[in-house]
Amino acid sequence: MLIQKLRRSWRDGRNRSILTYFVTSLSGRSIGILCQLVQVPLALHYLGKEAFGVWVTMASIQYLMSFSDFGIGMGAQNQITEALGIGDTARARKVFMTTLVFLCAVAGLLAIAGIPAFLLFHWGAIFKLKDPALIRTVPGGMIAFMALSCVNFPLGIGRRLAFASQQAWLDNVTTTSGSVLGLAGVFLGTFLHLAFRDYVIITSVPSVLAAATLLLYQYFRLDWLRGRGIWFDRAVLSSLLNLGLLFGVQQLCNLVLFGGPPLLISTLLGAAAITPFNLVQRIFNVFQMFQNAFLLPLWPAYADAKAKGDWHWMAKTLRRSMVATVWVAVVPMIGIAFIARPIIRLWTGVDTAVPAAGLVVSLLLWNIVVALQQPLGFLLAGVSEVKRNTLYSVLTTITAAVLMFVLTPRLGINGIVLSLVIGNGTFCLCGGAYEVWKYLRRVKAGTQPRELAEAPSFLDKAESAP
Repeated sequence: MLIQKLRRSWRDGRNRSILTYFVTSLSGRSIGILCQLVQVPLALHYLGKEAFGVWVTMASIQYLMSFSDFGIGMGAQNQITEALGIGDTARARKVFMTTLVFLCAVAGLLAIAGIPAFLLFHWGAIFKLKDPALIRTVPGGMIAFMALSCVNFPLGIGRRLAFASQQAWLDNVTTTSGSVLGLAGVFLGTFLHLAFRDYVIITSVPSVLAAATLLLYQYFRLDWLRGRGIWFDRAVLSSLLNLGLLFGVQQLCNLVLFGGPPLLISTLLGAAAITPFNLVQRIFNVFQMFQNAFLLPLWPAYADAKAKGDWHWMAKTLRRSMVATVWVAVVPMIGIAFIARPIIRLWTGVDTAVPAAGLVVSLLLWNIVVALQQPLGFLLAGVSEVKRNTLYSVLTTITAAVLMFVLTPRLGINGIVLSLVIGNGTFCLCGGAYEVWKYLRRVKAGTQPRELAEAPSFLDKAESAP
């Protein structure tokens, strides 16, 4: 019976894509976890607590930079998925090429404006550094990091294309390769006793190479190099900006909610204070990685189901993803929280890196709220139901920011995290649940939302534009 069900699922292209992604994701993320287990203590002991704090803060800066695409990447993924779902490869190529050209232009502007700005910053004061040698070398490391981030910025469209073409497993292969090469960079940087700037370069280049390889491979796989058609269409870009604006606002809110806390901790309490926060979050991220193994391919799958009117599949898949989230992410995170502190002590061998018990509890609550909200958000994003979701993201950000101002002086890092718990739980989780319930009830009754039933798609607008 089980084998027959698996065979039926495998014959369906959408289910086959999800199953392939899940299998490759589990193996790839397991390798990634092993790389993290080796990488963190090696980098922490070599760099020291302050430099390690700056190094991990760079990841948050790169996360903040991703907002600069104005939500275009997310909008392009939905439009490419819908175009490929109805067999219109010419339209999909046009959307992809327009997005790539736009992202390259934005990356150029970021480099022109960002690199000179980074030269003017006093990074030692910003991160409250005490080591004179580190203060001298951090500016060079930040400039190198900014340059590599600008190169990597437009390459992210390769990941969107992999999901849109139901080939999300390619992203797993790329991510795994980047993790292994990143660990090799850490080993090499430690072995050669590189200065901070060179250490940043040798540990950042692997992710750039992996993203470039993914993009080029897909371009050859889809045979778009020989495809005819213009490389940039202003009407397509206009439609992407209309849809991307809502995604962009959500993206900005997510940047503040997820990328902001490490930067806030580093600037208010010093770079060394981010280390315990980062180590606890790395432990909880393990379970989020397993959750994403089955959630990430659902976004394009929901878009494909919407294009084909398969509402029953959407509702069934949402229920299964919520149950899986509880057992794969929520329950294990609660269990690991009890032993998180001794794990970190054994893992790093540095007593000052061990977090306080209150920080573990507050981060546990935050990660549970985020995990429960994720399945809801993926469905709403996949069907482009983003207006109300954007409103909830804005309300979450405002609420969290106000509470941080009130709670941080009294509770320190715990005040920052608890502000995120309250904001996310009140609006993103509860609001998202309400919007999903309302949407599925409409489609179950056989009626689509008014804006979907009456308005032409963004791609139709682009094609009909003069």
